[in-house]
Amino acid sequence: STPSSSSTAGKKAASVPPLATPQLQPLTFERLREVLKSDTTTSGFEGCVAVGCTAKSLQKNLSFLDHDEVVGAFGIHPLNAAEWNEEVAQTLCTIMENPKVVAWGECGLDYFDKKR
Repeated sequence: STPSSSSTAGKKAASVPPLATPQLQPLTFERLREVLKSDTTTSGFEGCVAVGCTAKSLQKNLSFLDHDEVVGAFGIHPLNAAEWNEEVAQTLCTIMENPKVVAWGECGLDYFDKKR
């Protein structure tokens, strides 16, 4: 049945646990390094996904996976498709062997206006 015809229609929705609603807060490499060097148990930092989406950023983002709070997603974003070559393909295959890699492929959530 559709939500409007459901017996729960019009009732207040149950609260969603905080982990189900992560805050999307892009971090620069420098800011992420700073956060990970701090006491993450008191900083409010719960974790993040380091996204390597350019050939140049793959190894840099892989290094962040050494931290317990960080998992990774890797690929080449369509805007960087010209970077694709056999070396990049081999690098990605090697990276995918890391158990902390949780996603791969075309990467990127473009939350910016390219006209600005």
